Amino acid sequence: MVEVLVTLALFAIAIAGLTMLMTSVQQSQRNSSYLEAATNAARQKLEHIRNSEFTTITDGADFTSELPDSLPSGKGTVAVSIPPNAPLSKKFDVTVSYKVNAVPKSVTISAYADSPAGS
Repeated sequence: MVEVLVTLALFAIAIAGLTMLMTSVQQSQRNSSYLEAATNAARQKLEHIRNSEFTTITDGADFTSELPDSLPSGKGTVAVSIPPNAPLSKKFDVTVSYKVNAVPKSVTISAYADSPAGS
């Protein structure tokens, strides 16, 4: 009888451990999904900037409405600066920020672009 109780106790401990492991795996998968969505959104915006007349992009431009709905509390911004050593170029910093369990997270991707001739 004691052996059965010990076996049941060990089985219960194993099930509790597996439950905690599965919860942790699900959390990691969700966080990875958010990071992937944010990175893809930033890349798409940067590609859009590269393929357009980037001279019309202003510093602080907001593209939150273009973010996927699956991104919790998502916000997207573009920062534009002119590097001091390359006055005919622009640096674009595309940032997508979001929250996971009230903890702020963000992804920033940067790229340089030369102004078209005559701009």
